[in-house]
Amino acid sequence: MSGFPAAPGDTVIVEVFNTTPTNGYAFLENLSTGKYVEYNLTPPSGYSLQGSSAEWVVERPEVNGAFARLTNYAAVPFTYMHAAGYDYQVVYYPGTDYTPTGTVYSVEMLDNSGKEISYPVINGIFGMWTFDTGSAF
Repeated sequence: MSGFPAAPGDTVIVEVFNTTPTNGYAFLENLSTGKYVEYNLTPPSGYSLQGSSAEWVVERPEVNGAFARLTNYAAVPFTYMHAAGYDYQVVYYPGTDYTPTGTVYSVEMLDNSGKEISYPVINGIFGMWTFDTGSAF
């Protein structure tokens, strides 16, 4: 992402939130470097920010029209994760009894042959780990 340097091994915090149905923010901070960036989010005219889903994702990016080779990362932790409406009336914690509504989906990443290369495991109220199964391309 332009304006936000991050390197393998850095610890990064990401917050995406809305303060009203028509104003929100994305805040990224690299704890390893002390750099941060904030983006203002506004919906197109006639629309509002809904906040009806949350995702924690490890992706295999596309570069020049083809999937990039995936780094053999062993495991990626997501910690202290939750989702809430802008008024914090309802807070969602994936994978626990504290999630009042909704469904949690675990989605595996596949290689070019359809073989699993990465899978998530939810671990308690504030955590999820994504594990590499070995095939990185």
